[in-house]
Amino acid sequence: MPAFGFRVVLYFNRFGIEDLGGQVLVHFGLVSIAGEVLGAYSALLTRTFLVANRSTWLEYLGKIGSSPEKPLDLSWRPPVSKIAGVEFVNVMRIGRSGTDAELRLYCVSMIAVIDKGDKSGELSAQPLALLQTSLEQQQLLLLALLKHADQ
Repeated sequence: MPAFGFRVVLYFNRFGIEDLGGQVLVHFGLVSIAGEVLGAYSALLTRTFLVANRSTWLEYLGKIGSSPEKPLDLSWRPPVSKIAGVEFVNVMRIGRSGTDAELRLYCVSMIAVIDKGDKSGELSAQPLALLQTSLEQQQLLLLALLKHADQ
């Protein structure tokens, strides 16, 4: 997956999730202490994607250790004027360094995957967003996504 060329680069300290049935809409935002939304990004993930990544995310969370004790509030939404669009995401890379964490969001063509079949080689991925946050926010996000995968 490309490490650069992301259309959006954002540090987020708030997120919210809307359940749309077979998909979830995830809103990420940078919110000031005064409550002003300084930046926002929204992505659509399918439940199939959440289920497919369930074991990987659980393994990753297990390596981090205990879950944050902060209550999970998924109701946050950016003002409509801050939503530039909603991008479809079907690949997410996660990582951390100390208390800092990162999400890399991509879109890969399903037909490219089908055409590749069992052949070795790389798939082309469209880099969409590079999102950085605290490790605690990343953990809370993954726990929330896992909850939606289990529904």
